[in-house]
Amino acid sequence: MAAPPSIAGPPPAESAEFASESPVSVTPSDSAVDVLSRSIDAKTGDVTTERLIGVEQAAPLWAIKLFNCSSTAFVIERLTVSPQLQRTTARSVNLSLSDYLKCDETITYTPHPSNPALATLFSQTAQFTSAGTLGWKMAEKKLEEHSVRRFSENAGRGREGFEFILRNYNKI
Repeated sequence: MAAPPSIAGPPPAESAEFASESPVSVTPSDSAVDVLSRSIDAKTGDVTTERLIGVEQAAPLWAIKLFNCSSTAFVIERLTVSPQLQRTTARSVNLSLSDYLKCDETITYTPHPSNPALATLFSQTAQFTSAGTLGWKMAEKKLEEHSVRRFSENAGRGREGFEFILRNYNKI
């Protein structure tokens, strides 16, 4: 079994300031980011931020025509920074086209066990679920295949954005 990917940089969960002072968006495809809420759990010190993110996608022309949609997709993200557990977790779900296809994504950052002060473990999972509302198995399968392929292509961008934050951690 391969070791999980690691990122050079201090664990982001060391400070609750991470969520409150991190850049609004570091991913070029994010066309709009609105913070919907931010709270601090008095017992645990966890900082939770909920954001609405507009993402420019290179949606295939057939999908834009079929669903009469734009290339901007909207996502709800819930980011929790847990200083006590030294863990940062981002969970997101798509709002756009969710009647047809749902994507639940979870990204977790924790200190690397062999070098917790200077390296961070990165874990990312996504689950795609077709709603089956199209009534056309072929179209639903194409939509799922395209979504999984695009997700795989774009997965590194989010990681690169977070690596940027980690590299600039002490500057924030």
